[in-house]
This record gives sequence, structure tokens and C-alpha cells, in this order.
Amino acid sequence: MDALWLGKKGQLTRTGIQMMLARRVRQAGITDRIHMHLFRHDSATRAADAGLSAEASEFLYGWTPGSPMTRHYTRATKVQRAQEAARKLIDRIQRLNAVVSV
Repeated sequence: MDALWLGKKGQLTRTGIQMMLARRVRQAGITDRIHMHLFRHDSATRAADAGLSAEASEFLYGWTPGSPMTRHYTRATKVQRAQEAARKLIDRIQRLNAVVSV
């Protein structure tokens, strides 16, 4: 298999990738904890949010059929959608209150 990540001396090791990521995070001034698995997590969450089927997710991410991971990411996106809907509703109510109190 060909390497996905290459450095000046060839294929990067896992440690090399982690060090590169940590350096870029510092350079960007990001204070949140950023790690390599976060990219997999974000990808799976976005795939579930986009409607990727459980079977396709299991195949793509290497989970066994019926894996709790599939439910984990699906539940996470449902919570995120509910939070976003609540934020929009609160914003709308606040705008209406501003109009009514004028």
C-alpha cells in the first residue's frame, strides 16, 4: 500500500503525523485538544448527518454489523440537530420579543 502521508525522508510514522499535527495546531493558535482520531470522529459524524446508512457506515469505518459505534454517531447527530433547532427557535423568539417591545 502506498503511503498517504509523506515527509522529506519518505513515509511518515504515526508519531511523525502526531507531531506535525501538534505543530500546526500550535501555529494556528488553537487551544482545543486536537488529535488524529478527531478526524475519524468528525468524518463519521458528518457521514451520519448526511444520511449514510448504518450498513455503509459499518463497512466504511470497519465496524462489525450492529456495532454500537453506528448508534453513537447517529445519536450524536440527532442531538446536534435538536440543539441547532433549539438555538434557531430561541433566536426567533428573541427577535419577536424585540419587535413586540418596541
